[in-house]
Amino acid sequence: MEDEYQFKRRIYDDAHGIDSLIRPVSTDEVQEYELCIIQTKDNCTAKFTVEPAAYSKSKITIYIYAEGTSEVNCVCTLNVPKDVKGVETDIQIRSWPFDRSKIHARPEMFIKNSNVIATHGNAVGTISSLDKYYLSRKGIVDYKELIKQSLLDHA
Repeated sequence: MEDEYQFKRRIYDDAHGIDSLIRPVSTDEVQEYELCIIQTKDNCTAKFTVEPAAYSKSKITIYIYAEGTSEVNCVCTLNVPKDVKGVETDIQIRSWPFDRSKIHARPEMFIKNSNVIATHGNAVGTISSLDKYYLSRKGIVDYKELIKQSLLDHA
């Protein structure tokens, strides 16, 4: 397992297996982690485990882009033991599947005390035929590349 607490942003490009540990430390500032998976071929299994310190504040955002026949299985797990109090964590997963690709993404939370604030979200974005028409009228024909590049630039 790769310890990722020193990296605030990380891009995984056509990865096969990802197993990362995120350990937010105690601080008054919100620690932001942005992870981006770009899968254009083969399949990828990604597991992100968040083990926060007491009184830590963190926001974890995972962006997933898949195209072709690739498949991404992603789980982000928050583990807060009974003795770790005052944790504030937000996990957000944003996915863009194209072509015949599949994205299976889920946040999981295992919280063993009541002195924790934890939120999560999971959203899937697509491009409708109306959006494609609008983009083509503006001269943008490779909308998938545009979205992929915007994720890479952001992350």
